[in-house]
Amino acid sequence: MLHANIPYLCRKKVKKIWKEQYAVNWDDISLDGKLSLTGLNIMLQRAATYHAEHLGFGFTQTSVYNASWVLFRINLELIRMPEWCDQVVVETWPRVVKGLAAYRDFIVTTPEGEVLCRATSEWFIIDLTSRRPQQIEKYVDVELYTMPTAGSPTDLSAEGMEVGKPTDRQAVTRDIPTLSRNTDYETLFEVIPKYSDMDMNGHTNARKYFDWLTDAMHQDNGKLNPTFVQMTYFSECTLGEHLVIQRNTSEKGLYRGQKTAHDKTAFVAMVEMSNGG
Repeated sequence: MLHANIPYLCRKKVKKIWKEQYAVNWDDISLDGKLSLTGLNIMLQRAATYHAEHLGFGFTQTSVYNASWVLFRINLELIRMPEWCDQVVVETWPRVVKGLAAYRDFIVTTPEGEVLCRATSEWFIIDLTSRRPQQIEKYVDVELYTMPTAGSPTDLSAEGMEVGKPTDRQAVTRDIPTLSRNTDYETLFEVIPKYSDMDMNGHTNARKYFDWLTDAMHQDNGKLNPTFVQMTYFSECTLGEHLVIQRNTSEKGLYRGQKTAHDKTAFVAMVEMSNGG
Protein backbone atom coordinates (compact mmCIF):
# COMPACT_ATOMS: atom_id res chain seq x y z
CA MET A 1 0.00 0.00 0.00
CA LEU A 2 1.19 3.51 -0.85
CA HIS A 3 2.41 5.47 2.17
CA ALA A 4 -0.47 7.78 3.07
CA ASN A 5 1.70 10.89 3.35
CA ILE A 6 3.15 10.62 -0.14
CA PRO A 7 0.95 12.92 -2.22
CA TYR A 8 -1.11 11.72 -5.13
CA LEU A 9 -0.82 14.44 -7.73
CA CYS A 10 -3.75 15.43 -9.88
CA ARG A 11 -2.93 13.97 -13.27
CA LYS A 12 -4.14 17.06 -15.10
CA LYS A 13 -1.26 18.97 -13.50
CA VAL A 14 1.37 16.29 -13.96
CA LYS A 15 4.07 16.33 -16.61
CA LYS A 16 4.56 12.65 -17.37
CA ILE A 17 7.24 13.55 -19.88
CA TRP A 18 9.89 15.92 -18.54
CA LYS A 19 12.24 18.12 -20.57
CA GLU A 20 15.37 19.94 -19.52
CA GLN A 21 17.71 21.93 -21.76
CA TYR A 22 21.41 22.05 -20.92
CA ALA A 23 24.50 23.69 -22.31
CA VAL A 24 27.52 21.45 -22.73
CA ASN A 25 29.92 23.23 -20.40
CA TRP A 26 33.70 23.03 -20.11
CA ASP A 27 33.50 20.62 -17.19
CA ASP A 28 31.14 18.33 -19.14
CA ILE A 29 33.59 17.56 -21.94
CA SER A 30 36.53 15.22 -22.31
CA LEU A 31 39.91 15.67 -23.99
CA ASP A 32 38.38 15.48 -27.48
CA GLY A 33 36.04 18.42 -26.80
CA LYS A 34 32.91 16.25 -26.78
CA LEU A 35 30.45 15.52 -24.01
CA SER A 36 31.96 12.85 -21.76
CA LEU A 37 30.13 9.76 -20.56
CA THR A 38 30.24 11.23 -17.07
CA GLY A 39 28.83 14.57 -18.27
CA LEU A 40 26.04 12.80 -20.14
CA ASN A 41 25.07 10.74 -17.11
CA ILE A 42 25.05 13.78 -14.85
CA MET A 43 22.51 15.37 -17.21
CA LEU A 44 20.35 12.22 -17.24
CA GLN A 45 20.47 11.84 -13.45
CA ARG A 46 19.60 15.50 -12.98
CA ALA A 47 16.57 15.32 -15.26
CA ALA A 48 15.38 12.09 -13.58
CA THR A 49 15.78 13.68 -10.14
CA TYR A 50 13.81 16.79 -11.06
CA HIS A 51 11.05 14.72 -12.65
CA ALA A 52 10.72 12.36 -9.67
CA GLU A 53 10.44 15.36 -7.36
CA HIS A 54 7.78 16.85 -9.62
CA LEU A 55 5.81 13.59 -9.62
CA GLY A 56 5.90 13.40 -5.83
CA PHE A 57 8.20 10.42 -5.30
CA GLY A 58 11.67 11.96 -5.31
CA PHE A 59 14.26 11.92 -2.54
CA THR A 60 12.36 14.64 -0.67
CA GLN A 61 9.43 12.27 -0.29
CA THR A 62 11.15 8.88 0.06
CA SER A 63 13.70 10.13 2.60
CA VAL A 64 10.86 10.75 5.05
CA TYR A 65 10.58 6.96 5.20
CA ASN A 66 14.34 6.35 5.35
CA ALA A 67 14.36 5.21 1.72
CA SER A 68 15.93 6.38 -1.50
CA TRP A 69 16.18 5.64 -5.23
CA VAL A 70 19.33 3.90 -6.46
CA LEU A 71 20.33 3.21 -10.04
CA PHE A 72 20.82 -0.48 -10.86
CA ARG A 73 21.45 -0.45 -14.62
CA ILE A 74 21.59 2.00 -17.50
CA ASN A 75 21.85 1.26 -21.23
CA LEU A 76 23.14 4.07 -23.45
CA GLU A 77 22.74 4.05 -27.22
CA LEU A 78 25.14 6.75 -28.39
CA ILE A 79 24.50 8.20 -31.83
CA ARG A 80 26.56 11.39 -31.68
CA MET A 81 28.18 13.14 -28.75
CA PRO A 82 27.58 16.92 -28.70
CA GLU A 83 30.51 19.30 -28.36
CA TRP A 84 31.49 22.14 -26.08
CA CYS A 85 28.93 24.99 -26.04
CA ASP A 86 26.26 22.92 -27.80
CA GLN A 87 22.74 22.96 -26.39
CA VAL A 88 21.01 19.64 -25.71
CA VAL A 89 17.49 18.70 -24.64
CA VAL A 90 17.01 15.77 -22.25
CA GLU A 91 13.56 14.21 -22.38
CA THR A 92 12.66 11.57 -19.78
CA TRP A 93 9.66 9.59 -18.66
CA PRO A 94 8.88 6.75 -16.22
CA ARG A 95 7.93 3.77 -18.34
CA VAL A 96 6.88 0.83 -16.20
CA VAL A 97 7.29 -0.95 -12.87
CA LYS A 98 8.23 -4.64 -12.97
CA GLY A 99 8.72 -6.39 -9.65
CA LEU A 100 11.19 -4.42 -7.55
CA ALA A 101 12.47 -2.40 -10.53
CA ALA A 102 11.17 0.87 -11.96
CA TYR A 103 12.17 1.62 -15.56
CA ARG A 104 12.87 5.17 -16.75
CA ASP A 105 13.80 6.12 -20.31
CA PHE A 106 15.55 9.10 -21.89
CA ILE A 107 16.11 10.69 -25.26
CA VAL A 108 18.75 13.38 -25.75
CA THR A 109 18.37 15.63 -28.77
CA THR A 110 19.56 18.92 -30.20
CA PRO A 111 17.08 21.80 -29.84
CA GLU A 112 16.23 21.14 -33.50
CA GLY A 113 15.29 17.53 -32.75
CA GLU A 114 18.31 15.52 -33.93
CA VAL A 115 18.58 12.44 -31.71
CA LEU A 116 21.97 12.19 -30.02
CA CYS A 117 21.40 9.49 -27.41
CA ARG A 118 18.74 7.03 -26.30
CA ALA A 119 18.81 5.45 -22.85
CA THR A 120 16.83 3.11 -20.66
CA SER A 121 17.45 2.61 -16.96
CA GLU A 122 16.40 0.41 -14.03
CA TRP A 123 16.02 1.80 -10.51
CA PHE A 124 15.35 0.35 -7.07
CA ILE A 125 14.09 2.02 -3.92
CA ILE A 126 16.21 0.82 -0.99
CA ASP A 127 15.76 1.09 2.74
CA LEU A 128 18.70 3.22 3.88
CA THR A 129 19.26 1.11 6.99
CA SER A 130 18.98 -2.43 5.61
CA ARG A 131 20.21 -1.30 2.14
CA ARG A 132 17.76 -3.79 0.62
CA PRO A 133 15.29 -3.10 -2.24
CA GLN A 134 11.71 -2.33 -1.25
CA GLN A 135 8.37 -2.75 -2.99
CA ILE A 136 8.00 0.23 -5.34
CA GLU A 137 4.28 0.44 -4.60
CA LYS A 138 4.98 1.50 -1.00
CA TYR A 139 6.42 4.81 -2.20
CA VAL A 140 5.15 5.38 -5.73
CA ASP A 141 1.70 5.59 -7.28
CA VAL A 142 2.33 3.02 -10.00
CA GLU A 143 -0.37 4.55 -12.18
CA LEU A 144 1.64 7.75 -12.22
CA TYR A 145 4.80 5.81 -13.03
CA THR A 146 3.37 3.76 -15.90
CA MET A 147 2.99 5.18 -19.38
CA PRO A 148 -0.32 4.23 -21.04
CA THR A 149 -0.17 1.70 -23.85
CA ALA A 150 -1.56 2.08 -27.33
CA GLY A 151 -5.34 1.96 -27.26
CA SER A 152 -5.68 2.95 -23.61
CA PRO A 153 -7.51 6.13 -22.50
CA THR A 154 -5.71 9.28 -23.61
CA ASP A 155 -7.38 11.86 -21.38
CA LEU A 156 -4.32 12.44 -19.22
CA SER A 157 -3.85 16.00 -20.44
CA ALA A 158 -0.20 15.69 -19.46
CA GLU A 159 2.26 18.01 -21.11
CA GLY A 160 4.28 16.30 -23.83
CA MET A 161 1.67 13.61 -24.57
CA GLU A 162 -0.24 13.70 -27.81
CA VAL A 163 -3.83 12.47 -27.95
CA GLY A 164 -3.98 9.05 -29.59
CA LYS A 165 -0.20 8.63 -29.53
CA PRO A 166 1.14 5.32 -28.17
CA THR A 167 3.19 6.37 -25.16
CA ASP A 168 4.52 3.03 -23.93
CA ARG A 169 7.63 4.15 -25.79
CA GLN A 170 10.89 2.44 -25.01
CA ALA A 171 13.75 4.71 -25.96
CA VAL A 172 16.28 1.97 -26.74
CA THR A 173 14.73 -0.29 -29.35
CA ARG A 174 17.88 -2.24 -30.31
CA ASP A 175 18.57 -5.60 -28.72
CA ILE A 176 20.08 -5.22 -25.26
CA PRO A 177 23.01 -7.63 -24.82
CA THR A 178 22.87 -10.19 -22.05
CA LEU A 179 25.34 -9.52 -19.27
CA SER A 180 28.37 -11.77 -19.65
CA ARG A 181 29.36 -14.06 -16.78
CA ASN A 182 32.90 -14.45 -18.05
CA THR A 183 35.37 -14.14 -15.16
CA ASP A 184 38.69 -13.80 -17.04
CA TYR A 185 39.83 -10.38 -15.85
CA GLU A 186 43.10 -8.56 -15.34
CA THR A 187 43.65 -5.37 -13.35
CA LEU A 188 44.21 -2.03 -15.07
CA PHE A 189 44.39 0.26 -12.02
CA GLU A 190 43.18 0.71 -8.45
CA VAL A 191 40.85 3.28 -6.90
CA ILE A 192 39.72 4.27 -3.42
CA PRO A 193 36.47 6.32 -3.25
CA LYS A 194 36.98 9.59 -1.41
CA TYR A 195 34.65 11.91 0.47
CA SER A 196 34.04 14.03 -2.65
CA ASP A 197 32.75 10.93 -4.47
CA MET A 198 29.96 10.28 -1.94
CA ASP A 199 26.30 11.29 -2.24
CA MET A 200 23.54 11.63 0.35
CA ASN A 201 22.79 7.91 0.16
CA GLY A 202 26.17 7.28 1.77
CA HIS A 203 27.81 5.64 -1.24
CA THR A 204 29.77 6.57 -4.35
CA ASN A 205 27.64 8.53 -6.81
CA ALA A 206 26.73 6.65 -9.99
CA ARG A 207 28.53 9.24 -12.13
CA LYS A 208 31.92 8.29 -10.62
CA TYR A 209 31.71 4.82 -12.10
CA PHE A 210 31.72 6.43 -15.55
CA ASP A 211 34.97 8.22 -14.68
CA TRP A 212 36.49 4.85 -13.82
CA LEU A 213 35.07 3.26 -16.98
CA THR A 214 36.37 6.06 -19.21
CA ASP A 215 39.86 5.73 -17.75
CA ALA A 216 39.70 1.95 -18.20
CA MET A 217 38.62 2.26 -21.83
CA HIS A 218 41.43 4.69 -22.55
CA GLN A 219 44.07 2.60 -20.80
CA ASP A 220 42.80 -0.54 -22.52
CA ASN A 221 42.86 0.62 -26.13
CA GLY A 222 43.15 4.42 -26.27
CA LYS A 223 39.83 4.74 -28.10
CA LEU A 224 36.84 6.58 -26.68
CA ASN A 225 34.23 6.28 -29.42
CA PRO A 226 31.55 4.07 -27.88
CA THR A 227 28.25 3.49 -29.66
CA PHE A 228 26.67 1.52 -26.82
CA VAL A 229 27.39 1.30 -23.09
CA GLN A 230 25.70 -0.79 -20.44
CA MET A 231 26.58 -0.08 -16.81
CA THR A 232 25.25 -2.41 -14.11
CA TYR A 233 25.72 -1.48 -10.46
CA PHE A 234 25.93 -4.63 -8.35
CA SER A 235 27.27 -3.40 -5.03
CA GLU A 236 27.61 -0.06 -3.28
CA CYS A 237 31.06 1.49 -2.97
CA THR A 238 31.51 3.29 0.33
CA LEU A 239 34.08 5.75 1.61
CA GLY A 240 37.59 4.32 1.67
CA GLU A 241 36.82 0.95 0.08
CA HIS A 242 39.56 -0.43 -2.15
CA LEU A 243 38.65 -1.43 -5.71
CA VAL A 244 40.51 -2.76 -8.70
CA ILE A 245 39.27 -1.69 -12.14
CA GLN A 246 39.69 -4.56 -14.58
CA ARG A 247 39.28 -5.52 -18.21
CA ASN A 248 38.13 -8.89 -19.48
CA THR A 249 40.88 -10.77 -21.29
CA SER A 250 38.50 -12.92 -23.34
CA GLU A 251 35.71 -10.53 -24.31
CA LYS A 252 36.50 -7.16 -25.82
CA GLY A 253 34.78 -4.15 -24.27
CA LEU A 254 33.95 -5.82 -20.96
CA TYR A 255 35.08 -4.10 -17.74
CA ARG A 256 34.37 -4.41 -14.04
CA GLY A 257 35.15 -2.92 -10.67
CA GLN A 258 35.99 -5.46 -8.01
CA LYS A 259 36.05 -4.74 -4.28
CA THR A 260 39.16 -6.37 -2.89
CA ALA A 261 38.11 -6.82 0.75
CA HIS A 262 35.54 -9.53 -0.05
CA ASP A 263 36.24 -10.08 -3.78
CA LYS A 264 32.80 -8.65 -4.54
CA THR A 265 31.80 -7.11 -7.87
CA ALA A 266 30.83 -3.44 -7.64
CA PHE A 267 29.96 -2.94 -11.32
CA VAL A 268 30.20 -4.51 -14.76
CA ALA A 269 30.24 -2.41 -17.94
CA MET A 270 29.84 -3.59 -21.52
CA VAL A 271 31.03 -1.26 -24.28
CA GLU A 272 30.63 -1.42 -28.05
CA MET A 273 32.92 0.79 -30.13
CA SER A 274 32.56 2.28 -33.59
CA ASN A 275 35.11 1.80 -36.37
CA GLY A 276 36.20 -1.52 -34.98
CA GLY A 277 37.28 0.08 -31.69
